[in-house]
Amino acid sequence: MRPLEQPSILGVMNVRAFSSALFAAALLATPGFAAAQEEGQDGPVQCIDGGDGYLRLSLSGAANTRVFWENTGTECGGTAHENDIEFYFDRKIVEGMGGSGLTVTLQVFDITTGKKGNNLRVLLKLESNAFATGIYRTKQGNCSITVRKNELLGSMGIAQLWHIEGSGLCTGPATAPGAPPVNLSDFQFSGTYAALSLGGV
Repeated sequence: MRPLEQPSILGVMNVRAFSSALFAAALLATPGFAAAQEEGQDGPVQCIDGGDGYLRLSLSGAANTRVFWENTGTECGGTAHENDIEFYFDRKIVEGMGGSGLTVTLQVFDITTGKKGNNLRVLLKLESNAFATGIYRTKQGNCSITVRKNELLGSMGIAQLWHIEGSGLCTGPATAPGAPPVNLSDFQFSGTYAALSLGGV
């Protein structure tokens, strides 16, 4: 297995921005998408509409909180790329975070839509206004996950919504420059990400 390359920050931002813009354009061009969005505006946020989304993770050290987020009240989403899948979980107010919210992002490498696997490389990113630095990240090689489910939930035109579920662990903390570390427990997740299908699944 080749080592994970460390691209420039600017390069990552450009790739992510392009991918997100491409997916957004596809959704907006898909008949019925705008109407579906308007119908979903009422009621509490749900990670998976009528489904079983969740994130379970404990943080200690520079942040002390038990993330036990269930489907209702948790925003989630993500995007599939050529060789990785990136997805996030977000809550606007989190206990133990001083009235601030928290976003947890997982970037899983060497995986594509529909694929499962064990001991996959993953980077975790923690973002919150409660952090003086704003963002904490795990280091390459410190965390791994098992993906047990990677299933298509539905599609609209060339836009697809996928369900990803599994568990993981970290052998080292999330860090930020000049700040004390954040320790992470073993974790479990069930979320979603979007992908474009140009030739079918």
